[in-house]
Amino acid sequence: DEMHTVSETPRPARGPKRPASPKVAILFVTQNRHTADIGRRMAVAARGLGWTPALYDFECVNDPRILADYDRAVVGAPVYRGRFSDRVVGFLQDATPRLVELDARFFGVCLAAASTNPSVRAEMSDYRERLLELSEWIPERIEFFAGKLDYPRYSFLVRLMMRRIAKNAGLSTDTSRSHIYTDWDRVDAFIVDMLGPGSATGHAQALPG
Repeated sequence: DEMHTVSETPRPARGPKRPASPKVAILFVTQNRHTADIGRRMAVAARGLGWTPALYDFECVNDPRILADYDRAVVGAPVYRGRFSDRVVGFLQDATPRLVELDARFFGVCLAAASTNPSVRAEMSDYRERLLELSEWIPERIEFFAGKLDYPRYSFLVRLMMRRIAKNAGLSTDTSRSHIYTDWDRVDAFIVDMLGPGSATGHAQALPG
């Protein structure tokens, strides 16, 4: 995926100049493009709340200094083979002080969030704990969204592996098409809770050194 930047095109000023809208950075790494789709949905929700969003793909930008000009931030990543990518973890480690200042939030994307199997859903707690152990950042909120089974895009071996995972999770094993399990209303609610009127000031913190 290429880096995507979402911005508003300024209109000619009429009368007194309006104050600039606050800005939120939405950063993500994406394995099969679906995390990027979730990020774009968040950007739409943020614009609806009067914020100016910008989307950054870690494949193109991985420098914590990009957060300097933003008022809030969201970081997201898919769970792949039971873990988050080293690129994301490294960014969280390097950017911890600024993430704390911005009261940033984190979201993970995984099929466990769509599962009806209690033992599979329990894996989300493991992902959360692993993230907190590897990074020094403790966000006020970590949310997991169900992802996408994109069977037609997978290689033969990956398709077999994902079919086994889906069967264990109680999800579709029909490999002839893709299956989106993301609850888009929950994605919107995540942004409203963070950026909407009356949203609480967060209490993100860094682990003691």
